[in-house]
Amino acid sequence: MQEIARTDAYKLHVDSDKNRIYFTVIRIDLSRYPAFREDWELAARQVKPGFTVLIDISRLSLISSEWIETSVNVHRKLVKAGLAGSAEILSLKAAKALGLDRITRIPRQVCYAREEVFTNTRMAEAWLDGLTSDLNQGKE
Repeated sequence: MQEIARTDAYKLHVDSDKNRIYFTVIRIDLSRYPAFREDWELAARQVKPGFTVLIDISRLSLISSEWIETSVNVHRKLVKAGLAGSAEILSLKAAKALGLDRITRIPRQVCYAREEVFTNTRMAEAWLDGLTSDLNQGKE
């Protein structure tokens, strides 16, 4: 796994074998990091079209409007770069605040790429692996 960025607010890695970007948010104040968008652009250049993204925001107890806006903007750029789908992991506290505490997965369609929200990392990885497998079978 190749490290793209590591700050006190986030970590960004690429696993070329899985054709996947891993993003972990530690703190929400991403606006203080001018290289944030450039880090994502670099990560997107390290994967091939059909790539997936695992976004872990489970360290955050609440989701801010800043996070939602930043997430949507990055997501749109990733779709243009060939994003097949993404999985976002929430903390149980954030899931409860959003009324999602009784389910582990919320299907959504955002920006023309598949996206799901989970409260369990293992389930998120399995869903992304299945998505990648489905895409690869379609190419055969």
